Amino acid sequence: MISKFRLAALTTILGLLPGVCRADGFDSLKESLIRLVSMSAHPQLNRFDYDGNGCLFGHLLNQGEQNAMIRTFEADKTYMILGAGDNDVRDMDLWITPSGQPDLRLAQDIDDDATPVVRFTPQRTARYAINSRNERSNGLGFCTFVILVESQYAQYGLKALAESLDNIIAVARVRGLFAKEFPRNNLVLFGGKFENGESSSIFDLVYPRGHYAVVATGSSAIKDADLFVTRQSRAHDPAGREIARDDQQDSTPDCEFSADGVSSYGVEMKNARSTRSGFIFGFVLRD
Repeated sequence: MISKFRLAALTTILGLLPGVCRADGFDSLKESLIRLVSMSAHPQLNRFDYDGNGCLFGHLLNQGEQNAMIRTFEADKTYMILGAGDNDVRDMDLWITPSGQPDLRLAQDIDDDATPVVRFTPQRTARYAINSRNERSNGLGFCTFVILVESQYAQYGLKALAESLDNIIAVARVRGLFAKEFPRNNLVLFGGKFENGESSSIFDLVYPRGHYAVVATGSSAIKDADLFVTRQSRAHDPAGREIARDDQQDSTPDCEFSADGVSSYGVEMKNARSTRSGFIFGFVLRD
């Protein structure tokens, strides 16, 4: 049975997201996020919390396409990775591999459904790849996943999560009025829970040649969020040349950059100032 607190928070999520997503690409993303957050409210996950500032990701994938997100998992901690596709996705798969060893599956859920769940307890601290695949769908589909970690101090913050997702979809929809599309078969949504002053980077992003915008915002606790975009000097290394930044004192940074279709790019997101920990999410849009 879902606790009264989580049920109330889940009701907030179900009420907020449909209001900012109508008959456009955001509607499909909303379907995936509602399904994902509903799964995370399951009572069996009472001992789990969102795993830091890189815990929720979303990709727009054609049927048969897959993507890998590389991150560090700590030894002897138990993680739950929950996935969800939108209503057009009939089968979404998730599996974990060591970074650089794509054929060695350590944990997986490849059942014939759109809501995979993977439990993973690594034996050593290392970088691992979370692989998500749109195995079967009616055309393009949003595939999202959230990373939870077992914790004796678990505090879901579902209300703050709902607020943050509501904010970023609303901001991105406004920015989307001047954009053509989401980048296909690539990362679209990313972020997580940030402490004051904390930053997080994602890298090895390769986008087709074109002009892109990255927008971000967060929950009400976030008073100043910053964004930085870097063209990497080499793959698998976040170092490189900064090509765009928005470090103005506001909570809705917006960066634009041009991709050459070959280079790898990195995006750093920072909670520059907040009253407490809060969620920040970013979107990538193609003009």
